[in-house]
Amino acid sequence: MDRDSDLSAAGALKIETCFISSDLWISPVMSDRNSAMPTSPPDPAPNAPKPSPPNDLTSSIAGVLAVLRAGSLADAEKLYRIGIERFPNQRFPDLAPGMQLLQAGLAWAALDFVVHRTSVTGPEAEGLRGRALLALDRPAEAEAFLRAALAPRRVFQESVELQEALAEVCDRLGQATEARFWRRRARIMAENFCAPAIADYDRAFALRRNTRNPLRERATFWPLAFAADGNLTLKRADLRTFMERHIVAGLPRPTRFIRAEDRIFSFGSCFARNIAAALLDFNVVPFNATFFEDINTPIANQLFFEWLLGKRQADADENTRRMEILYGTERDRVIRNLAAADALIMTVGVGAVPFDTATGQFVFAPVFEDGAFDRIEMRTLSVAEHTACLQATVDSIRAFNPTAPLYVTLSPVPLNGTTEFPSTIIADCVSKSTLRIALAELLRTSGDNTFYWPAFEIIRWLGSHLEFAVFNNLDSRHPDREIIAEITDLFVQTFGDSSLVRLRPAIDTPRTP
Repeated sequence: MDRDSDLSAAGALKIETCFISSDLWISPVMSDRNSAMPTSPPDPAPNAPKPSPPNDLTSSIAGVLAVLRAGSLADAEKLYRIGIERFPNQRFPDLAPGMQLLQAGLAWAALDFVVHRTSVTGPEAEGLRGRALLALDRPAEAEAFLRAALAPRRVFQESVELQEALAEVCDRLGQATEARFWRRRARIMAENFCAPAIADYDRAFALRRNTRNPLRERATFWPLAFAADGNLTLKRADLRTFMERHIVAGLPRPTRFIRAEDRIFSFGSCFARNIAAALLDFNVVPFNATFFEDINTPIANQLFFEWLLGKRQADADENTRRMEILYGTERDRVIRNLAAADALIMTVGVGAVPFDTATGQFVFAPVFEDGAFDRIEMRTLSVAEHTACLQATVDSIRAFNPTAPLYVTLSPVPLNGTTEFPSTIIADCVSKSTLRIALAELLRTSGDNTFYWPAFEIIRWLGSHLEFAVFNNLDSRHPDREIIAEITDLFVQTFGDSSLVRLRPAIDTPRTP
């Protein structure tokens, strides 16, 4: 869009402005030499504050709206032009000022605002742009933006008005059938969809817009775009910077960072093993004790560390007997490395636990691989049950190593199977959700030497916005080796000191187009 054409008829007017208390005085001054001298502003009261011009576009637009409320459209236009000339690079994070300009009758300013003064994109921005163009009697241009805004069929705040605007556009363009469709749809939505109007919303909550909001200043918000150009797909080249800014920024840090030659003890699923293997590329000494992903549950973790402590004897029950078979020959080595570790990494795997239907007891076994288990039911433990198991596990770990920082992670590898839900994808969502909340509860109570590492969020939440598939290592359940390397590098960058160096470059995994 040609900005000059939208901002034409500016003329050679200048505006002298000053703020006396909360009242705006405006005097137009013609640039023509023969023009009369401007009238003087009223004398301020003796104790009135010293006049000062607006110091940003926010206060300038507030002045414009104040003038519009006073009924002076021409003066408001002049003041808006001054504001955008003085603050040409300021961008707003929302569309509220543009909507207010449009509703007050300053359509060209609303159009300028949505094109040049806001970082908002998407249906709401397209809708405002279309309505402004319609108000400027440019229906052919307005049609494309209004149709784009309504294409997702989203019920957002201005959707009724947008449908009415599109109906008017269709009328003007001779599309009578389309006009009837959109007008009917707008009427039905207005009568049957209970959505609060902006004015009612503001009044109900006594919102004070365009003022300092301490809560917003300390809050973080979901990134509505993943690049400065508004792109909704995160490119590989931007991944590290995005993770640093939006995922790990502000994470608590330990008093002692990981150093060169430190001994790292990692425990959990195959994701923990992958991290340990990746750490081999750095000058640290990792030791890993791995559970199969399908049996890496908090209750199994608790059993393992209580067995290490000697709380469970080999002949106590079937689960302990299997633990002895799996790890009996490695027990002393595991204990030695756990106690000597300078940093601990624990990856929790799944929340769905197999139980024996006859005894009601937890079964420590890969039940989907062994035909002997025909009396098994799967049950996802509650948040409280998972939290209790995790706390018992941490207590056992601290009995061996009370001082090393403990980094807990949630494995992004999905659940393998379920008998609890009709869909494994739904079961996996419930499993990971309860585990993530349990880990949050654990972090609230386990002291200041336990830290969370968001590997799960990077792969499962951020992964859907990446330009490449994050699960393509052997199958659709295991993360791509390259993103594991990115996560490991970022872990080292976040929790390691300057003595950590990469001893060899990351493996460049060929990928299919």
